[in-house]
Amino acid sequence: MAFCATDGNQGFPISITGPLTASDQAFQAIQGPAEIIPSFSQRTVPRKLLNQSVQETGSTQRNLIDENSSNTLMYRGTRYSLVQVQICRPSGGQWPGTPAGTNLADTVFIFSRLGKDLNPDSIFLTVPLYSKESMSNIAIQSPKAQMYFEDTYNATVPRADVAILKPRVGSIGDLFGELASPAYVTYISCIPLRSNTNSMTTMNILGAYFPAGWILPDKLIKDTGNYNYNNSFAPLFIPAAIRNGFPTAIRIPPPIPAEQWIGSIDNWSAYGLTYSNPISVSDTTFTKRFLWIAGGLAQGSVGADPNAARLKTTIEYQCVPLDRMKDIDGNYVLLDPKTGARTLKETLAGTPDQKIELALATNMDGQKYIRTFAILLGAIVAIIFLYVGISYMLKRTLDYASLAPAPVSVPTATTP
Repeated sequence: MAFCATDGNQGFPISITGPLTASDQAFQAIQGPAEIIPSFSQRTVPRKLLNQSVQETGSTQRNLIDENSSNTLMYRGTRYSLVQVQICRPSGGQWPGTPAGTNLADTVFIFSRLGKDLNPDSIFLTVPLYSKESMSNIAIQSPKAQMYFEDTYNATVPRADVAILKPRVGSIGDLFGELASPAYVTYISCIPLRSNTNSMTTMNILGAYFPAGWILPDKLIKDTGNYNYNNSFAPLFIPAAIRNGFPTAIRIPPPIPAEQWIGSIDNWSAYGLTYSNPISVSDTTFTKRFLWIAGGLAQGSVGADPNAARLKTTIEYQCVPLDRMKDIDGNYVLLDPKTGARTLKETLAGTPDQKIELALATNMDGQKYIRTFAILLGAIVAIIFLYVGISYMLKRTLDYASLAPAPVSVPTATTP
């Protein structure tokens, strides 16, 4: 069985409690480089709101957005594809850059990958939706996000005076581009799953929270999130497809859960509900739990980050082909962290010293192969000579035995 570490983040979402400002030492200690690289596709047909699956969530609340699965993210060499977009209850958290408005709901873009590796199973991009009416500065708005949600709602609930033939916002990348601040905070969190009645496993989620959010009319947020379904926004459901249909824990398990705890249906949700886990900014492990990326998702902004030029370990490039002479220095990879590739011509070609080193290494490899071949050939020849020698000696022995005179029987005299 697999269990979540007791000293790490568990559940989703993870929020913070206590004041935190950009000048605080704890905030300065979590500054990091951008590692999520998006590839957002263009949408040419209208988006629509979809109902939740009652089999998966126990509800038919219409709060899912039909979006392109061809939207992808790259994180440390692993590609993630968009699985689902949910409008759900707000997760909150007073991170620096949070506007002074009411966070009515969140938009969560859920990405997942195929197969298993050391990277998280899924990535959740969370963008809060703030009520424009609650803002003191009404000049702060999100026009592209407003068009995105208006078109989605109007295509779902047709109006005689509005025809949505093509979305006005082609790519969700345009929405992230108009955030008042592109900064976001990331954290990895463990979700306990029940693989059968007596066994547990886990999944890991990389959460990315964009506190600047989108500022929209109050009614539009409620209409799009289907707030009037039961006068509340739906909770976040972890899609069944990314958890193998396993139930999710709705409360923090004990450090080593007993079979009785695992077997109790009161501790699990078949619909993918899970618990949230607030972390205090005064927690001694706070700086180990979060990473603040000031440059946002755009690659062009990575260079402004003081940590962007850091060396990355070879583990972070598991799926990237590497040249051992030009890319690796001990346990570190020397690729350009902005692009994931070597960009300078002289770097691509290799320095003169690297060329000499490469030639020597190649020559040494060749000599090693020749030496190995010679040893094998010598062993074969020795075996042949040994076989021939033994055969010759055996033949001579047999021939000598066949030429030896036969024993003569001498009769003895009998005494009368």
